Amino acid sequence: MGSGTRSDPSTGRAPAEASVVPDRRHPRLTYRRDVDGLRAVAIVLVVLFHAGVGVVPGGYVGVDVFFVISGFLITGLLVDELESSGRISLSAFYARRIRRLLPVSTLVLVAAAIITAVVLPPLTHESIAGDIRSAALWVSNWHFAAGATQYMSDTQASPVLHYWSLSLEEQFYVVWPLLIVLVVRTLPRWGEMGRRRLATVLAAVLGGSLMLSLLMTSSAGPWAYFGLQTRAWELAAGAALALAAHRFSELTLPAASLLGWVGLGLVLYAALFYSRATPYPGIAAVVPVLGAALVLVSGARTRGIGPAAPLSHPATVYVGRISYGWYLWHWPLLVAAAALAPVDPADPDAGTPCTYVVVAVAISFGLAALTHRFLEDPVRRSRTLLGSRRQTFVVGAALTVTSLLAAGLALGDEGSRPDAPVAVVAQQPAATAEAQTDAAADPSASPSTSKPVVATLAMTPAQARADDWPASDCFAGFAATAAPTSCEFGDLHGSKVVALVGDSHAAQWLPALDAAGKAHGWQVWFWAKSSCPMTEVDVWLPSYRSKYDACSAWRQNVLGRLDALPQLDLVVVARSKGYQQDLVLGSDGEIAPRSDLPALWTAGTSKLLADLGRSTTHVVLLRDTPWAAADVPDCLSAHLTTPAACAFPRDARSHLDASLAGAERAAVAAAYDGGAWVRSVDPTRLVCPRSTCSVVTPKGVIVYRDGHHLTRTFSAGLAKPFASLLAPSLR
Repeated sequence: MGSGTRSDPSTGRAPAEASVVPDRRHPRLTYRRDVDGLRAVAIVLVVLFHAGVGVVPGGYVGVDVFFVISGFLITGLLVDELESSGRISLSAFYARRIRRLLPVSTLVLVAAAIITAVVLPPLTHESIAGDIRSAALWVSNWHFAAGATQYMSDTQASPVLHYWSLSLEEQFYVVWPLLIVLVVRTLPRWGEMGRRRLATVLAAVLGGSLMLSLLMTSSAGPWAYFGLQTRAWELAAGAALALAAHRFSELTLPAASLLGWVGLGLVLYAALFYSRATPYPGIAAVVPVLGAALVLVSGARTRGIGPAAPLSHPATVYVGRISYGWYLWHWPLLVAAAALAPVDPADPDAGTPCTYVVVAVAISFGLAALTHRFLEDPVRRSRTLLGSRRQTFVVGAALTVTSLLAAGLALGDEGSRPDAPVAVVAQQPAATAEAQTDAAADPSASPSTSKPVVATLAMTPAQARADDWPASDCFAGFAATAAPTSCEFGDLHGSKVVALVGDSHAAQWLPALDAAGKAHGWQVWFWAKSSCPMTEVDVWLPSYRSKYDACSAWRQNVLGRLDALPQLDLVVVARSKGYQQDLVLGSDGEIAPRSDLPALWTAGTSKLLADLGRSTTHVVLLRDTPWAAADVPDCLSAHLTTPAACAFPRDARSHLDASLAGAERAAVAAAYDGGAWVRSVDPTRLVCPRSTCSVVTPKGVIVYRDGHHLTRTFSAGLAKPFASLLAPSLR
């Protein structure tokens, strides 16, 4: 992405950081059109993947191809410098990086800040400003890795998410030239001995990083995906090719051509047959990395024949030359398109309309061409900057400061901030406690009609976002496997004992059940875990790109806790509808086809009920709540005076867990005693008693803290009707 394709030595007179007697027996690195062609393949795969084109579900491997190319070219330039002059100048190296990367990078960061301020919901501005700062300082890979491990963190909405790969590259190029300098300092002369020593260091980097990638991909997904420690081997693979480049001429033309076609086939295979569910990077990354390496080896020998022929076509080469700018421009424009596109309230998950995506991709290509012509090339070839490294570093510092200041633009107008003074809003009222109780007692009852009322928001959208139960080990994160013993709520001396278990959609009911327990004399035990259902199925964890083994272990631990309770009158099991979205694994360990989900969920529920039957006399399977048409705090932050704009139709957004509920009914029907001890309970009308679901109550309480989790305040307000739903199981 950020690598040059031809030598660009500085004419500055800074002293060399490492110097040896040169060895001029090997040919210098020269420009190769097929390398730009391979870049074109990589960027097209990435753009198609981000645009949602289903034909390349593994298009993200284009980033791996970029890493290999970058390692090959940058190391080739460094080795070429040693071959020709016997020295490595770190100042010249970093000056080249500044001229090559920072101008366009800064421009796009400023544009992303403006897009954020103008287009994206105000509630996102502060977090995106932090994203921009991390990108400006080249640490965004670590920043986004930390974000991806936080439940509910929506890193995909950041217009600078793609900067993670640039940050990773630059971190590698802080370390790698220093290692070369250290190796060179131990040599009297650069030659085969130097190559062997450098190859040994490179082998250690490559082997160690690859081993970490294999180990961490299954246990620490985001850190493996974004981390330098697990990706360095891909750049090192390209660097190894640069060290061995003088050997490529020994290949015969037929052999080199065959290697090239095989390599191109491996890259395309990964793009076509990998998916978001592929554990990555790990062992899977070997395929596109090996493929890219073979193409580079082949092109060095074939020079325009075999696969190098289509890669060297003028159109392909041009796309490769502007690939850096296209990579930077395409993602913020796709994020902007998603924000600007109209959302169908009946199907908000449909994705960005095709027209918006095509326009965004086309504009990004045009901007890439313009910035390459009028910014990227002119700065890279500037005689002033080529003649003075000092001026280059001054310009680099100025551009970095500009990028950091751009984060302030992302914050937008202070008066429109979501944590500004509470606004007065016109809002169709949500259910009163009495109406909610009536709805719970008679779900078929028609909701009463009422006129819009004027209310004052009791919380800001930012406060709603944070309105969750205080952090506790009773609500386990992704890595936890143990259920603590001290998770007791409600009336600690109550005569009835109720347990609430499940995922985050169980946790959202804890405020209601805690208040109900205190009011009715119920002891309440609570255990929940992010993205982990109690139903005994194996689950895929997308953010870790691996099987959710911690979920299975935690679930068994919870069952043990329930079985150990001396009294247990009722277990309430709640879960999200999200497991319908390719998250359940089959017996083969692969993501199960959706057609297999009902049978798997029925079997898993039957196992759960059999286990619970040893601990309790009654079980309630709580259906999922309605999902809003958009992230509610985000939406309200953009419609502080018109919250009705964030309302959504109940019929379209409730009972979205139909396939899971049907499977649960089948399991209940097969339970002993006709399943009379198990009830399925629907809380939909507690949250939305009318045909249109309001997201703000008459008292100004915001209903959701995102698009599908209830705020703590709203949940606690449902204590009375929620208790009425559970009461039949406690008589």
